[in-house]
Amino acid sequence: MRCGCCARRFAPRSRRRYARDCSVSCAAKRRCRSCPAAGWRRFGRGCGGDSRSCRARPPTPLPRPRPFTATSRTSNRQRKGPMPSAGQITLVFVSIALFVVGGVISLWRLRRERAWQRAAARLCMWLGVLTSLIVLVWHALGRGSWLPLEDNFDALIWLAVVLAVFVMYVQRRRPIGGLDWFVMPIVILLLIGSAVTGLTDPHAYDVKTIWSWVHRATAYGGAAAFAVAGAAGAMYLIANHRLRRKVALASGPRLGSLERLEQLTLTSVTLGFALLTIGAITGFAEMIREDRATPTAKIVLTAAVWLIYALVLHSPINPSFRGRRAAMLSILGFVLMLGVIFAVLLMPTTGG
Repeated sequence: MRCGCCARRFAPRSRRRYARDCSVSCAAKRRCRSCPAAGWRRFGRGCGGDSRSCRARPPTPLPRPRPFTATSRTSNRQRKGPMPSAGQITLVFVSIALFVVGGVISLWRLRRERAWQRAAARLCMWLGVLTSLIVLVWHALGRGSWLPLEDNFDALIWLAVVLAVFVMYVQRRRPIGGLDWFVMPIVILLLIGSAVTGLTDPHAYDVKTIWSWVHRATAYGGAAAFAVAGAAGAMYLIANHRLRRKVALASGPRLGSLERLEQLTLTSVTLGFALLTIGAITGFAEMIREDRATPTAKIVLTAAVWLIYALVLHSPINPSFRGRRAAMLSILGFVLMLGVIFAVLLMPTTGG
């Protein structure tokens, strides 16, 4: 069939459709899609085959595709979370002050250890944990939900509380000298980060399904375990250095035996590796199911952390990775894990 304007041949399937009431085929008045003539013919409802009732109409321009931007989809960065109140931020700073005072008293024991110093340090740390829990309860009442890890302010405080409670439990059951000196600074930094995000950029996470909550719970749980592994690795390196230099135990803090520190490192890495694996699987499944983008830095850093701790887990069957190398890899993995948390909190994400 030929076009009525440019006489080009075109397949019947590419012809313009007639109106429903048109009963006669007026092929001569049709225009092919590649015709350069202005306009194309469209028959009215009462055409009846009369070419004079055909109305000319300019071609309708195709809609331009909308360029993809980071704001074209709903993102966690766009979903502003409930702003923490001034009272909640104040309590966070009170908790930070209590942990700092407890750490200073604990370090003071290096000069001369007394019973009241140990009791005062524990009291300050437990008061810091209690104050943080009050902030969590207050914040949950404010947003009307008791589900944890629903925003970045809440998640960082939970991570700090878990680390602090773990240290207090270990120091009560089977004490490791100096463990609180290495873990409590991480707790203080997490609380400072929660206060900063609460004041500047609080945003809610898209926790709609059990997959989303499991992803965040396992990811933050793995980060807590890796923090303990990094602290134990640092303690192992210091104790190993003192042992090689044959430094007397009385000249420095007691950091526990190398065997105990290595066992704590491997136990923490094993738990954190399992939680990180679950978090990565659920995160990728959620990303594919909801068809959303994720920052490249987050994916690369997560893969690097997973590979590093896989090497650490390989150390019991490979003597070349035991001892100092496993401790250094544990510290490196925790530093990269901090990079993952930084990417989650500060870099733009789409969908969570």
